[in-house]
Amino acid sequence: MKKVESRESEGRVFSTYTYENGNQALEAYGALTDEQRLAMARVYQEAFGGYPWFEIFKCNQCDEFSKTNDSCSHCGGSSFSEAYPLEWLVNEYFPHMMGAYTPGVLVTLEDEGKMIGFTTGGAIGLGQLIQDKYKGKPEILASIIGQTGVAPEAVVFYENETCISATSQQKGSGGKLNLARIETASEIGFPLICGRSVNQPGIALKQRQ
Repeated sequence: MKKVESRESEGRVFSTYTYENGNQALEAYGALTDEQRLAMARVYQEAFGGYPWFEIFKCNQCDEFSKTNDSCSHCGGSSFSEAYPLEWLVNEYFPHMMGAYTPGVLVTLEDEGKMIGFTTGGAIGLGQLIQDKYKGKPEILASIIGQTGVAPEAVVFYENETCISATSQQKGSGGKLNLARIETASEIGFPLICGRSVNQPGIALKQRQ
């Protein structure tokens, strides 16, 4: 596991962790303090609880996410739970998220010692990515292959998550995090970088970069 810090003016610090395998991914995650991991989870909640996802609740009947907890638009269910509980994010999802894509990278952004954003991603076979992340939907795989010509067995660097706290969005932080991830992926040696999103500003940013 390797960590590199870069500092900007006004107390902003980017920390880049790179890791070769699952054990090193856990080592990188373990290098964060309890406070940092909790802040990372809160940033995740804020990011996916807002536009364009509004994933605040999860239907207990069909597991679809929802902005409200009155009636599920997918199945009509009325029983909901929190979409992304803090304890689940810290103890289960984040370690799995990092370990599932290796070699990989985690970049965190702190402002005056407070984490306000992070981005992560790493290696996976394209076909396996569609199976794991998108429930094996053939139309998604066909779309990516049609746009890029990449074979299903090709190993790509998958841009997994980028999250910015609500008060820090629209200030260029996401662009800097994404660019740091791209540059690190290139340094590791990945010729193919794959990302998918419904966030149109995010897509435009990726296209520019």
